[in-house]
Amino acid sequence: MKSKIRIISKKEITLIGLTLGVLVIAFVSGTLKDTHAYYSDKTEISLFNAKVGNFKPVLNSFYIKENNIQPKYTNQNINTVYLSWGNNNKNINEMCITEGDVNSCRWETINTSTQYTFANNDEGTKIVKGYIKDKAGNKSLEKSDTIIYDKTAPTINKVEATTTTENSITISVTANQDTSGIDKYCYATSQTGPYTCKSENTNQYTGLEGGKEYTFWIYLKDKAGNGVQNNATQYKFKTAGKPAKDYLEEKNEDTFILKNGMYRFVGTSSQVTNNYICFGTTDSTTCKNTPETYIYRIIGITSEDDNIIGLKANQLKIIKATPSSTSQVWHNNNGDTKWDVSDMKTYLNTTFLNDAISKWDNGEIWKGLIASQRWYNADQNNTPGATAEPTNSTTAVSQIGLMYATDYANAGATDTSNWLFIANGWTTNGRYNMEWTMTRYGPNVDYGTQAWSYFPNGPLAPGLLYLQEAVRPVFYLIPNITLTGEGTKDSPFIINR
Repeated sequence: MKSKIRIISKKEITLIGLTLGVLVIAFVSGTLKDTHAYYSDKTEISLFNAKVGNFKPVLNSFYIKENNIQPKYTNQNINTVYLSWGNNNKNINEMCITEGDVNSCRWETINTSTQYTFANNDEGTKIVKGYIKDKAGNKSLEKSDTIIYDKTAPTINKVEATTTTENSITISVTANQDTSGIDKYCYATSQTGPYTCKSENTNQYTGLEGGKEYTFWIYLKDKAGNGVQNNATQYKFKTAGKPAKDYLEEKNEDTFILKNGMYRFVGTSSQVTNNYICFGTTDSTTCKNTPETYIYRIIGITSEDDNIIGLKANQLKIIKATPSSTSQVWHNNNGDTKWDVSDMKTYLNTTFLNDAISKWDNGEIWKGLIASQRWYNADQNNTPGATAEPTNSTTAVSQIGLMYATDYANAGATDTSNWLFIANGWTTNGRYNMEWTMTRYGPNVDYGTQAWSYFPNGPLAPGLLYLQEAVRPVFYLIPNITLTGEGTKDSPFIINR
């Protein structure tokens, strides 16, 4: 290292020492202003004419800041960088901002802030580094700030109504994974808002009407600032109706009666006129226009659990309003036959059910509303009465069955006035024109060669199993179905799904 040395005046002190093998020379002078900067004066001899490696400029702070905050995330590829270097760095004249290292720097005039553009437009973590340099060419050590660059708006994976009551809906939103994470979930009841934006992914709406469909608009904001109202997506959900039992009581005060473990519709055909229900569609017009596919009638609703056949309280029991077949055998021979191996069970749970699923709107979903359980199939050798409830159950589980003989008896008088009797509900079928029930006829609870049915004039009578008679499928729905509508032919009950 070349240097020029002049005679030291009395005002100057020279301290020379050898410490751990490192030579340290310090010059203390009333004339010297900066111990590590380049200094020259025409009237004085230069102390140094080259860089001194031990004296690097010090970059005190270096950070990215926007809108008076230091963000962890950004959706802008140009950001403001701030620097500071302290009062003892008087001869700092250049700075460098880079995502590389000091050797890749493009130096520019020093400033306390500058606009920096990312080296590329790839999303992800960006490590921005800063350096300063003095007039003698001494460079500071590196300081850096890290920020996550995310320019993609977050998207919704799923929105569901987690809780629906008669007067409220609670919405839950599941978001797809986002680079910067979800900051706000924004909800509104119209596309134009106003939107309520909150950190929770659930939002409850109250004060609604029972059984009514409502529209909601939702969009997401992430921590980088992506996501605007124009991204909002529309969703529709229905409030629940009243509990089915309460709703049916309200519509049928005189004909809805608790009998033998079930709230039943009891009365004549002229009295029970509002237990019609659509199954397989939620469109009442479609239901009315295609009654042979969609119209059913409610036999009743369970009032308590029945552990023998696996029923729970509040399960609707419904029967097809028109026959699915007018010429179906209970079984193809007259031997002792249980329900579990009968042709009737096979017909109802395969032929009928598969055909119905193919016609219902989103048939598999409707199939999921039908409960699977055992059925009562006890033999009775006396004409079943309203109190003669079956006690023996089938072994196999199935979804579709038939009405019990006791369902028919409990629905009213065993004549043509009984609402379950349909005088002209099917075309004539030979000389019999009868309808099958589930209940077998015989003295033994384990088998039967005949099953109860009823004649065109109403009374129950046993029929040989191989006879071809009319069939109206019956099934229980899963618990706690809710309803809307009036239950009449013109305004049948609609199931809330």
